[in-house]
Amino acid sequence: MKKPEYKLPKTILLSLIMILLPPCFVNAKSPPDMHPGHMVTIRPQEYNGPVRNPFKGIESRLKLPLTEKSNTKEWYKLGSVINLRGYFHWHTIESHKNSGKEKITARVNYLLDGFENYNCHGRYRSSPGVGTGYVETFLPNDLPETDYLNQTAYFHRRVAKTIQNLGETLDGDPRIALVEIGFIGKWGEQHNPTPTPETQEIMGQAYTDYFKKTLIYNRNVNQFKDFKFGYFNDAAMEIGGCGGSMEKFVAGRHPDLWKTYPMEGEVRSWSGAIMGTDHNPMVVLQDNNKTRWAINNIRWSHYSHCCLLGQVWWYGSAPRGFPGWDKLTRHEKENLFDIHKAFGYRFIITEFKYESSMSPGDVFDVSFKVVNEGAAPMYYKWPVEISLLDPVSRAPVWKETFTGVDIRAWIGGEGFPVGPGEGHKNFQSALYEYTTPAPAYNIKNTFRLPADIPNGTYIIALAVLSPKGTPALRFAVSNYFNGGRHPMGYVGVNLEPGQV
Repeated sequence: MKKPEYKLPKTILLSLIMILLPPCFVNAKSPPDMHPGHMVTIRPQEYNGPVRNPFKGIESRLKLPLTEKSNTKEWYKLGSVINLRGYFHWHTIESHKNSGKEKITARVNYLLDGFENYNCHGRYRSSPGVGTGYVETFLPNDLPETDYLNQTAYFHRRVAKTIQNLGETLDGDPRIALVEIGFIGKWGEQHNPTPTPETQEIMGQAYTDYFKKTLIYNRNVNQFKDFKFGYFNDAAMEIGGCGGSMEKFVAGRHPDLWKTYPMEGEVRSWSGAIMGTDHNPMVVLQDNNKTRWAINNIRWSHYSHCCLLGQVWWYGSAPRGFPGWDKLTRHEKENLFDIHKAFGYRFIITEFKYESSMSPGDVFDVSFKVVNEGAAPMYYKWPVEISLLDPVSRAPVWKETFTGVDIRAWIGGEGFPVGPGEGHKNFQSALYEYTTPAPAYNIKNTFRLPADIPNGTYIIALAVLSPKGTPALRFAVSNYFNGGRHPMGYVGVNLEPGQV
Protein backbone atom coordinates (compact mmCIF):
# COMPACT_ATOMS: atom_id res chain seq x y z
CA MET A 1 0.00 0.00 0.00
CA LYS A 2 1.21 3.51 -0.64
CA LYS A 3 2.15 5.42 2.46
CA PRO A 4 -0.67 7.56 3.87
CA GLU A 5 -0.28 11.30 3.91
CA TYR A 6 -0.60 11.46 7.68
CA LYS A 7 2.00 10.88 10.36
CA LEU A 8 1.46 8.48 13.21
CA PRO A 9 0.69 10.68 16.24
CA LYS A 10 1.93 9.44 19.58
CA THR A 11 -1.63 9.59 20.89
CA ILE A 12 -2.48 6.57 18.74
CA LEU A 13 -0.30 4.33 20.86
CA LEU A 14 -1.35 5.78 24.18
CA SER A 15 -5.07 6.50 23.99
CA LEU A 16 -7.46 3.79 25.11
CA ILE A 17 -10.68 5.73 25.18
CA MET A 18 -10.48 8.67 22.79
CA ILE A 19 -10.62 8.25 19.05
CA LEU A 20 -7.36 8.41 17.17
CA LEU A 21 -7.23 12.13 16.48
CA PRO A 22 -4.51 14.54 17.53
CA PRO A 23 -5.81 17.47 19.61
CA CYS A 24 -6.07 20.46 17.34
CA PHE A 25 -8.24 23.38 16.36
CA VAL A 26 -9.36 24.85 13.05
CA ASN A 27 -7.26 23.43 10.24
CA ALA A 28 -8.94 24.55 7.04
CA LYS A 29 -7.93 23.91 3.46
CA SER A 30 -8.16 27.64 2.75
CA PRO A 31 -8.81 30.85 4.70
CA PRO A 32 -12.47 31.39 5.65
CA ASP A 33 -14.61 33.19 3.06
CA MET A 34 -16.39 36.29 4.38
CA HIS A 35 -19.77 37.17 2.86
CA PRO A 36 -22.24 40.03 3.33
CA GLY A 37 -24.17 39.60 6.57
CA HIS A 38 -21.02 38.28 8.28
CA MET A 39 -21.50 34.78 6.83
CA VAL A 40 -18.33 32.68 7.05
CA THR A 41 -17.52 29.53 5.07
CA ILE A 42 -15.09 27.00 6.55
CA ARG A 43 -13.72 24.08 4.54
CA PRO A 44 -12.23 21.69 7.10
CA GLN A 45 -9.29 19.50 6.27
CA GLU A 46 -9.98 15.76 6.27
CA TYR A 47 -8.25 13.76 8.97
CA ASN A 48 -6.45 11.01 7.04
CA GLY A 49 -6.03 8.60 9.92
CA PRO A 50 -8.42 6.05 11.44
CA VAL A 51 -11.19 7.20 13.77
CA ARG A 52 -12.39 5.00 16.61
CA ASN A 53 -16.14 5.47 16.30
CA PRO A 54 -19.21 3.62 17.63
CA PHE A 55 -20.59 0.60 15.74
CA LYS A 56 -17.69 0.21 13.32
CA GLY A 57 -14.19 -1.18 12.96
CA ILE A 58 -12.31 -4.25 14.10
CA GLU A 59 -14.28 -6.15 16.70
CA SER A 60 -12.69 -6.81 20.08
CA ARG A 61 -13.15 -9.63 22.53
CA LEU A 62 -12.52 -8.20 25.95
CA LYS A 63 -12.62 -9.83 29.33
CA LEU A 64 -15.79 -8.75 31.12
CA PRO A 65 -16.73 -6.99 33.27
CA LEU A 66 -14.62 -4.06 32.12
CA THR A 67 -11.65 -3.13 34.25
CA GLU A 68 -8.65 -0.91 33.67
CA LYS A 69 -6.63 -4.02 32.95
CA SER A 70 -9.10 -5.45 30.44
CA ASN A 71 -9.19 -2.15 28.56
CA THR A 72 -5.57 -2.56 27.56
CA LYS A 73 -6.45 -5.41 25.20
CA GLU A 74 -4.87 -4.68 21.85
CA TRP A 75 -7.89 -4.20 19.63
CA TYR A 76 -9.82 -1.94 21.95
CA LYS A 77 -7.65 0.83 20.52
CA LEU A 78 -9.43 0.61 17.16
CA GLY A 79 -12.64 -1.36 17.59
CA SER A 80 -15.69 -0.13 19.47
CA VAL A 81 -17.87 -3.24 19.13
CA ILE A 82 -17.27 -5.86 21.81
CA ASN A 83 -18.16 -9.53 21.35
CA LEU A 84 -20.31 -10.64 24.30
CA ARG A 85 -21.39 -14.00 22.98
CA GLY A 86 -19.54 -16.15 25.49
CA TYR A 87 -21.06 -14.38 28.48
CA PHE A 88 -24.77 -14.88 27.91
CA HIS A 89 -25.38 -18.60 28.08
CA TRP A 90 -29.10 -19.23 28.34
CA HIS A 91 -29.02 -20.51 31.92
CA THR A 92 -27.26 -17.31 33.11
CA ILE A 93 -30.32 -15.22 32.20
CA GLU A 94 -33.04 -17.79 32.92
CA SER A 95 -32.75 -20.69 35.35
CA HIS A 96 -36.42 -21.75 35.12
CA LYS A 97 -39.63 -20.70 33.38
CA ASN A 98 -40.58 -18.22 36.12
CA SER A 99 -37.21 -16.46 36.27
CA GLY A 100 -38.62 -13.22 34.89
CA LYS A 101 -36.55 -10.23 33.90
CA GLU A 102 -34.59 -9.65 37.10
CA LYS A 103 -31.98 -12.27 36.24
CA ILE A 104 -31.46 -10.69 32.80
CA THR A 105 -31.05 -7.23 34.30
CA ALA A 106 -28.60 -8.44 36.94
CA ARG A 107 -26.46 -10.34 34.45
CA VAL A 108 -26.36 -7.54 31.88
CA ASN A 109 -25.59 -4.85 34.45
CA TYR A 110 -22.80 -6.96 35.93
CA LEU A 111 -21.08 -7.48 32.58
CA LEU A 112 -21.78 -4.13 30.94
CA ASP A 113 -21.30 -1.80 33.86
CA GLY A 114 -19.27 1.17 32.64
CA PHE A 115 -19.60 0.49 28.89
CA GLU A 116 -21.11 3.94 28.37
CA ASN A 117 -17.95 5.50 29.80
CA TYR A 118 -15.73 3.87 27.19
CA ASN A 119 -17.70 4.71 24.03
CA CYS A 120 -17.98 1.01 23.16
CA HIS A 121 -21.00 -1.21 22.61
CA GLY A 122 -21.71 -4.91 23.00
CA ARG A 123 -22.77 -7.50 20.44
CA TYR A 124 -25.18 -9.83 22.29
CA ARG A 125 -25.95 -13.48 21.66
CA SER A 126 -27.63 -16.08 23.88
CA SER A 127 -26.09 -19.53 23.50
CA PRO A 128 -27.74 -22.81 24.55
CA GLY A 129 -24.40 -24.61 24.50
CA VAL A 130 -26.09 -27.74 23.17
CA GLY A 131 -25.63 -29.26 19.75
CA THR A 132 -24.35 -32.18 17.78
CA GLY A 133 -20.86 -32.93 19.03
CA TYR A 134 -21.07 -30.19 21.66
CA VAL A 135 -20.76 -31.47 25.23
CA GLU A 136 -21.52 -28.31 27.25
CA THR A 137 -25.12 -27.65 28.25
CA PHE A 138 -26.29 -24.13 29.11
CA LEU A 139 -30.05 -24.65 29.00
CA PRO A 140 -32.36 -23.52 31.83
CA ASN A 141 -32.74 -26.17 34.51
CA ASP A 142 -36.35 -27.06 33.62
CA LEU A 143 -35.95 -27.13 29.81
CA PRO A 144 -35.23 -30.75 28.78
CA GLU A 145 -32.51 -31.18 26.21
CA THR A 146 -34.81 -33.38 24.13
CA ASP A 147 -37.34 -30.53 23.80
CA TYR A 148 -34.56 -28.26 22.60
CA LEU A 149 -33.06 -30.74 20.13
CA ASN A 150 -36.49 -31.72 18.74
CA GLN A 151 -37.74 -28.11 18.80
CA THR A 152 -41.03 -29.06 20.43
CA ALA A 153 -44.00 -26.80 21.14
CA TYR A 154 -42.78 -26.43 24.72
CA PHE A 155 -39.38 -25.24 23.47
CA HIS A 156 -41.15 -22.75 21.17
CA ARG A 157 -43.12 -21.29 24.08
CA ARG A 158 -40.02 -21.02 26.23
CA VAL A 159 -37.79 -19.38 23.64
CA ALA A 160 -40.53 -16.93 22.60
CA LYS A 161 -41.06 -15.90 26.22
CA THR A 162 -37.34 -15.49 26.82
CA ILE A 163 -37.02 -13.28 23.73
CA GLN A 164 -39.94 -11.20 25.01
CA ASN A 165 -38.19 -10.77 28.37
CA LEU A 166 -34.96 -9.84 26.61
CA GLY A 167 -36.71 -7.27 24.45
CA GLU A 168 -38.54 -5.70 27.36
CA THR A 169 -35.23 -5.51 29.25
CA LEU A 170 -32.60 -4.71 26.60
CA ASP A 171 -34.35 -3.00 23.69
CA GLY A 172 -32.91 0.48 23.38
CA ASP A 173 -30.13 -0.12 25.92
CA PRO A 174 -27.37 2.20 24.64
CA ARG A 175 -24.71 -0.29 25.74
CA ILE A 176 -25.99 -2.91 23.28
CA ALA A 177 -25.17 -2.32 19.61
CA LEU A 178 -26.70 -5.46 18.13
CA VAL A 179 -28.55 -8.59 19.21
CA GLU A 180 -27.87 -11.84 17.39
CA ILE A 181 -30.74 -14.32 17.10
CA GLY A 182 -28.82 -17.06 18.94
CA PHE A 183 -30.57 -19.62 21.18
CA ILE A 184 -30.35 -22.61 18.86
CA GLY A 185 -27.50 -24.59 17.35
CA LYS A 186 -23.90 -25.13 18.27
CA TRP A 187 -22.59 -21.90 19.85
CA GLY A 188 -26.03 -20.41 19.20
CA GLU A 189 -25.18 -20.19 15.49
CA GLN A 190 -28.27 -21.97 14.05
CA HIS A 191 -26.42 -25.09 12.95
CA ASN A 192 -26.24 -28.54 14.58
CA PRO A 193 -29.22 -28.41 14.97
CA THR A 194 -30.69 -26.06 12.36
CA PRO A 195 -33.90 -24.22 13.30
CA THR A 196 -36.97 -25.63 11.57
CA PRO A 197 -39.16 -23.31 9.47
CA GLU A 198 -41.64 -23.16 12.38
CA THR A 199 -38.86 -22.25 14.82
CA GLN A 200 -37.64 -19.53 12.47
CA GLU A 201 -41.13 -18.07 12.24
CA ILE A 202 -41.67 -18.07 16.01
CA MET A 203 -38.27 -16.65 16.89
CA GLY A 204 -38.23 -14.16 14.03
CA GLN A 205 -41.65 -12.79 14.97
CA ALA A 206 -40.71 -12.57 18.65
CA TYR A 207 -37.60 -10.52 17.84
CA THR A 208 -39.63 -8.32 15.50
CA ASP A 209 -42.32 -7.73 18.12
CA TYR A 210 -40.10 -6.99 21.10
CA PHE A 211 -37.05 -5.28 19.62
CA LYS A 212 -38.19 -1.99 18.09
CA LYS A 213 -35.02 0.02 18.74
CA THR A 214 -32.02 -2.30 18.93
CA LEU A 215 -31.07 -3.96 15.65
CA ILE A 216 -31.23 -7.73 15.17
CA TYR A 217 -29.03 -9.82 12.91
CA ASN A 218 -28.86 -13.40 11.68
CA ARG A 219 -25.87 -15.45 10.60
CA ASN A 220 -27.36 -17.83 8.01
CA VAL A 221 -28.26 -16.57 4.55
CA ASN A 222 -30.85 -19.32 4.06
CA GLN A 223 -32.77 -18.73 7.28
CA PHE A 224 -35.24 -16.11 8.55
CA LYS A 225 -35.84 -15.04 4.94
CA ASP A 226 -39.19 -13.42 5.75
CA PHE A 227 -37.65 -11.02 8.26
CA LYS A 228 -35.59 -7.88 7.80
CA PHE A 229 -32.56 -8.57 9.96
CA GLY A 230 -28.92 -7.64 9.54
CA TYR A 231 -26.47 -10.29 8.42
CA PHE A 232 -23.42 -11.80 10.10
CA ASN A 233 -21.20 -13.67 7.65
CA ASP A 234 -19.60 -16.53 9.54
CA ALA A 235 -16.89 -16.81 6.86
CA ALA A 236 -16.35 -13.16 6.01
CA MET A 237 -13.97 -12.54 3.10
CA GLU A 238 -13.51 -16.29 2.64
CA ILE A 239 -13.56 -17.71 -0.88
CA GLY A 240 -16.90 -19.50 -1.14
CA GLY A 241 -17.21 -19.60 2.66
CA CYS A 242 -20.55 -20.82 4.10
CA GLY A 243 -21.78 -21.64 0.61
CA GLY A 244 -20.84 -18.25 -0.79
CA SER A 245 -23.32 -16.59 1.56
CA MET A 246 -22.16 -12.99 1.12
CA GLU A 247 -22.07 -13.52 -2.63
CA LYS A 248 -25.77 -14.44 -2.43
CA PHE A 249 -26.56 -11.23 -0.59
CA VAL A 250 -24.59 -9.05 -2.95
CA ALA A 251 -26.00 -10.87 -5.99
CA GLY A 252 -29.55 -9.93 -5.22
CA ARG A 253 -31.34 -11.57 -2.30
CA HIS A 254 -31.30 -8.30 -0.35
CA PRO A 255 -29.21 -5.92 -2.47
CA ASP A 256 -30.08 -2.83 -0.42
CA LEU A 257 -30.35 -4.41 3.02
CA TRP A 258 -27.04 -2.83 4.03
CA LYS A 259 -28.61 0.62 3.83
CA THR A 260 -30.80 -0.02 6.88
CA TYR A 261 -29.38 -3.15 8.56
CA PRO A 262 -25.72 -3.89 9.36
CA MET A 263 -23.48 -6.32 7.51
CA GLU A 264 -20.70 -7.80 9.61
CA GLY A 265 -18.73 -10.98 10.00
CA GLU A 266 -16.06 -13.21 11.41
CA VAL A 267 -12.79 -13.80 9.60
CA ARG A 268 -11.60 -17.24 10.58
CA SER A 269 -7.93 -16.78 11.37
CA TRP A 270 -7.09 -20.42 10.68
CA SER A 271 -8.48 -20.38 7.14
CA GLY A 272 -5.85 -20.95 4.47
CA ALA A 273 -8.44 -19.85 1.90
CA ILE A 274 -8.01 -16.33 3.24
CA MET A 275 -4.67 -15.96 4.85
CA GLY A 276 -2.47 -18.18 2.71
CA THR A 277 -1.26 -21.70 3.17
CA ASP A 278 0.72 -20.85 6.30
CA HIS A 279 -2.49 -19.84 8.15
CA ASN A 280 -0.76 -16.71 9.41
CA PRO A 281 -3.34 -13.96 10.04
CA MET A 282 -0.65 -11.30 10.12
CA VAL A 283 -0.17 -11.71 6.37
CA VAL A 284 -3.18 -9.40 5.94
CA LEU A 285 -1.06 -6.54 7.27
CA GLN A 286 2.27 -7.69 5.84
CA ASP A 287 1.17 -8.37 2.27
CA ASN A 288 -0.18 -5.37 0.35
CA ASN A 289 -2.18 -7.67 -1.92
CA LYS A 290 -3.98 -9.08 1.12
CA THR A 291 -4.57 -5.56 2.46
CA ARG A 292 -6.22 -4.64 -0.85
CA TRP A 293 -8.16 -7.90 -0.67
CA ALA A 294 -9.50 -6.93 2.77
CA ILE A 295 -10.42 -3.35 1.84
CA ASN A 296 -12.18 -4.38 -1.39
CA ASN A 297 -14.12 -7.05 0.49
CA ILE A 298 -15.23 -4.50 3.07
CA ARG A 299 -16.39 -2.09 0.38
CA TRP A 300 -18.06 -4.75 -1.77
CA SER A 301 -19.89 -6.27 1.22
CA HIS A 302 -20.62 -2.93 2.97
CA TYR A 303 -19.24 -4.30 6.24
CA SER A 304 -19.60 -2.20 9.37
CA HIS A 305 -17.24 -4.31 11.43
CA CYS A 306 -15.56 -7.71 11.55
CA CYS A 307 -13.38 -9.56 14.00
CA LEU A 308 -10.67 -9.50 11.33
CA LEU A 309 -7.50 -9.66 13.37
CA GLY A 310 -9.27 -9.31 16.70
CA GLN A 311 -10.15 -12.97 16.19
CA VAL A 312 -6.52 -13.75 16.97
CA TRP A 313 -7.16 -12.75 20.57
CA TRP A 314 -9.64 -15.61 20.87
CA TYR A 315 -7.23 -18.08 19.30
CA GLY A 316 -4.30 -16.62 21.19
CA SER A 317 -2.50 -19.95 21.43
CA ALA A 318 -1.74 -19.91 17.71
CA PRO A 319 2.05 -19.97 17.26
CA ARG A 320 2.01 -16.99 14.91
CA GLY A 321 -0.93 -14.96 16.10
CA PHE A 322 -1.13 -11.22 16.65
CA PRO A 323 2.19 -10.25 18.26
CA GLY A 324 0.97 -7.20 20.17
CA TRP A 325 0.24 -3.60 19.23
CA ASP A 326 3.67 -2.24 20.10
CA LYS A 327 5.39 -4.94 18.04
CA LEU A 328 3.71 -4.02 14.77
CA THR A 329 5.98 -2.48 12.16
CA ARG A 330 5.14 0.91 10.69
CA HIS A 331 4.13 -0.79 7.45
CA GLU A 332 1.76 -3.13 9.30
CA LYS A 333 0.20 -0.24 11.21
CA GLU A 334 -0.34 1.77 8.05
CA ASN A 335 -2.11 -1.15 6.38
CA LEU A 336 -4.13 -1.76 9.55
CA PHE A 337 -5.26 1.87 9.59
CA ASP A 338 -6.31 1.71 5.93
CA ILE A 339 -8.38 -1.41 6.64
CA HIS A 340 -10.02 0.21 9.66
CA LYS A 341 -10.90 3.35 7.69
CA ALA A 342 -12.82 1.24 5.16
CA PHE A 343 -15.21 -0.25 7.75
CA GLY A 344 -18.59 1.32 8.39
CA TYR A 345 -19.23 5.04 8.06
CA ARG A 346 -16.65 7.80 7.66
CA PHE A 347 -18.29 11.22 7.81
CA ILE A 348 -16.28 14.08 6.30
CA ILE A 349 -17.45 17.70 6.57
CA THR A 350 -16.54 19.45 3.34
CA GLU A 351 -18.10 22.83 4.12
CA PHE A 352 -19.46 24.66 7.15
CA LYS A 353 -21.27 28.05 7.01
CA TYR A 354 -22.26 30.27 9.92
CA GLU A 355 -22.74 33.91 10.92
CA SER A 356 -19.70 35.27 12.70
CA SER A 357 -21.33 38.28 14.35
CA MET A 358 -24.64 38.27 16.24
CA SER A 359 -26.56 39.96 19.03
CA PRO A 360 -28.38 38.29 21.96
CA GLY A 361 -31.75 36.96 20.83
CA ASP A 362 -30.80 36.92 17.12
CA VAL A 363 -32.07 34.25 14.75
CA PHE A 364 -29.22 32.79 12.69
CA ASP A 365 -28.54 30.01 10.16
CA VAL A 366 -25.96 27.23 10.29
CA SER A 367 -25.33 24.84 7.43
CA PHE A 368 -22.82 22.17 6.53
CA LYS A 369 -22.13 19.57 3.85
CA VAL A 370 -21.20 16.03 4.84
CA VAL A 371 -20.00 13.08 2.77
CA ASN A 372 -19.88 9.44 3.92
CA GLU A 373 -16.71 7.94 2.46
CA GLY A 374 -17.13 4.66 4.35
CA ALA A 375 -18.62 1.32 3.32
CA ALA A 376 -21.83 1.55 5.36
CA PRO A 377 -24.16 3.99 7.14
CA MET A 378 -24.50 4.73 10.82
CA TYR A 379 -27.53 2.62 11.77
CA TYR A 380 -28.82 4.60 14.74
CA LYS A 381 -30.44 8.04 14.72
CA TRP A 382 -28.17 10.07 16.93
CA PRO A 383 -28.72 13.87 17.12
CA VAL A 384 -26.34 16.47 15.67
CA GLU A 385 -25.51 19.28 18.09
CA ILE A 386 -24.45 22.88 17.45
CA SER A 387 -22.84 24.72 20.35
CA LEU A 388 -21.03 27.87 21.37
CA LEU A 389 -18.02 27.11 23.55
CA ASP A 390 -16.11 29.25 26.00
CA PRO A 391 -12.77 29.86 24.20
CA VAL A 392 -10.76 29.19 27.36
CA SER A 393 -12.53 26.30 29.12
CA ARG A 394 -14.12 24.94 25.90
CA ALA A 395 -17.26 24.24 27.94
CA PRO A 396 -20.61 24.82 26.18
CA VAL A 397 -22.20 28.18 26.93
CA TRP A 398 -25.16 27.38 24.66
CA LYS A 399 -26.15 24.31 22.67
CA GLU A 400 -29.04 22.92 20.65
CA THR A 401 -29.62 19.98 18.31
CA PHE A 402 -30.52 20.16 14.64
CA THR A 403 -34.13 19.28 13.79
CA GLY A 404 -35.15 17.12 10.85
CA VAL A 405 -31.69 15.54 10.55
CA ASP A 406 -31.31 11.76 10.40
CA ILE A 407 -27.67 10.66 10.16
CA ARG A 408 -28.84 7.17 9.13
CA ALA A 409 -29.70 8.70 5.75
CA TRP A 410 -26.07 9.70 5.09
CA ILE A 411 -25.48 6.79 2.71
CA GLY A 412 -22.09 6.45 1.05
CA GLY A 413 -21.11 5.20 -2.38
CA GLU A 414 -22.58 2.12 -3.99
CA GLY A 415 -22.11 -0.15 -6.97
CA PHE A 416 -18.82 -2.03 -7.24
CA PRO A 417 -17.01 -2.26 -10.60
CA VAL A 418 -15.90 -5.89 -10.18
CA GLY A 419 -16.76 -9.00 -8.21
CA PRO A 420 -14.17 -10.91 -6.20
CA GLY A 421 -13.27 -13.13 -9.16
CA GLU A 422 -11.75 -16.60 -9.07
CA GLY A 423 -9.79 -16.97 -5.87
CA HIS A 424 -10.59 -13.33 -5.07
CA LYS A 425 -7.81 -12.38 -7.50
CA ASN A 426 -9.69 -9.26 -8.60
CA PHE A 427 -9.69 -7.96 -5.05
CA GLN A 428 -5.91 -8.26 -4.72
CA SER A 429 -4.79 -6.53 -7.88
CA ALA A 430 -6.03 -2.99 -7.19
CA LEU A 431 -8.19 -0.87 -4.88
CA TYR A 432 -11.59 -0.10 -6.34
CA GLU A 433 -13.99 2.76 -5.73
CA TYR A 434 -17.78 2.71 -5.89
CA THR A 435 -19.21 3.35 -9.36
CA THR A 436 -21.72 5.76 -7.80
CA PRO A 437 -19.65 8.08 -5.60
CA ALA A 438 -20.83 9.14 -2.16
CA PRO A 439 -23.10 12.20 -2.44
CA ALA A 440 -22.78 15.36 -0.37
CA TYR A 441 -25.67 15.94 2.04
CA ASN A 442 -26.65 19.56 2.69
CA ILE A 443 -27.76 20.16 6.27
CA LYS A 444 -29.23 23.51 7.32
CA ASN A 445 -31.08 24.71 10.42
CA THR A 446 -32.15 28.00 11.94
CA PHE A 447 -31.44 28.72 15.59
CA ARG A 448 -32.08 31.54 18.07
CA LEU A 449 -29.37 32.90 20.30
CA PRO A 450 -30.37 33.21 23.98
CA ALA A 451 -31.37 36.74 24.99
CA ASP A 452 -29.21 36.57 28.09
CA ILE A 453 -25.99 35.27 26.55
CA PRO A 454 -23.05 37.47 27.67
CA ASN A 455 -21.19 39.56 25.14
CA GLY A 456 -17.88 38.21 23.93
CA THR A 457 -16.16 35.76 21.59
CA TYR A 458 -17.15 32.10 21.39
CA ILE A 459 -16.16 29.00 19.42
CA ILE A 460 -18.91 27.47 17.28
CA ALA A 461 -18.70 23.66 17.24
CA LEU A 462 -20.43 20.56 15.87
CA ALA A 463 -20.92 17.21 17.58
CA VAL A 464 -22.97 14.02 17.29
CA LEU A 465 -24.47 12.92 20.60
CA SER A 466 -24.97 9.43 21.98
CA PRO A 467 -28.24 8.50 23.73
CA LYS A 468 -26.48 9.53 26.93
CA GLY A 469 -26.43 13.10 25.56
CA THR A 470 -22.66 13.42 25.33
CA PRO A 471 -20.50 13.78 22.17
CA ALA A 472 -19.65 10.31 20.92
CA LEU A 473 -19.45 10.05 17.13
CA ARG A 474 -16.55 11.86 15.50
CA PHE A 475 -16.29 13.34 12.03
CA ALA A 476 -13.14 12.54 10.07
CA VAL A 477 -11.86 16.12 10.08
CA SER A 478 -8.85 17.68 11.74
CA ASN A 479 -10.99 20.29 13.52
CA TYR A 480 -11.27 18.46 16.82
CA PHE A 481 -11.26 19.01 20.58
CA ASN A 482 -10.64 16.05 22.89
CA GLY A 483 -14.02 15.02 24.21
CA GLY A 484 -15.87 14.85 20.91
CA ARG A 485 -16.67 18.36 19.66
CA HIS A 486 -15.44 19.78 16.36
CA PRO A 487 -14.58 23.50 16.50
CA MET A 488 -15.34 25.35 13.27
CA GLY A 489 -14.62 29.04 13.94
CA TYR A 490 -15.17 32.06 16.16
CA VAL A 491 -18.45 33.88 16.80
CA GLY A 492 -18.75 37.36 18.27
CA VAL A 493 -21.76 38.42 20.35
CA ASN A 494 -22.27 42.21 20.23
CA LEU A 495 -18.90 42.53 18.51
CA GLU A 496 -18.07 43.99 15.12
CA PRO A 497 -16.75 41.48 12.56
CA GLY A 498 -13.28 42.98 12.78
CA GLN A 499 -13.24 42.33 16.55
CA VAL A 500 -14.02 38.60 16.25
